[in-house]
Amino acid sequence: MNPKEEIKAKTDIETLAVEYGLVFDSEGLTRCPFSERHNNGDQNPSLHLNRKNGRIYCESQGCFGEKGSDQYGLVMKMDRVTFETALKKLADRAGISLNGHGNSQVKQRITATFEYKDESGKSLYQVLRQDPGKNGRNKDFVIRQPNGNGGWQYTGKGVRKILY
Repeated sequence: MNPKEEIKAKTDIETLAVEYGLVFDSEGLTRCPFSERHNNGDQNPSLHLNRKNGRIYCESQGCFGEKGSDQYGLVMKMDRVTFETALKKLADRAGISLNGHGNSQVKQRITATFEYKDESGKSLYQVLRQDPGKNGRNKDFVIRQPNGNGGWQYTGKGVRKILY
């Protein structure tokens, strides 16, 4: 078994999804973390986990591709990284050596989190600093806001912006 297959075998997609705040009901449904792409904010959950084939599908807007996503696609979409970076992250998580598989691309890390709260102390959104940035930049900043399910949606759309 090659390292990519071994990583998939050792990485349960539902457990991985829970780490991103995606908790599926008994029918395998939850709200899409990219609800800003949905006309109704994905009020009727459209993210489906097919527990038989281990793939995640957004049945409304196709946020995870036409054929859905496996573990690699989930990490790529949620962390906004390349396949090589997702491969390395999942290998580290599974304790598997890549033995030369994958390239030497530097992984982005969250190096600072700036929390923005309303008057009552409720989190409105966070701005994350990621080092290094993409495309040769030293750093990137990403906005994320609570998705209502204990996870995050990576968008600033619709959020009330306040001074830090």
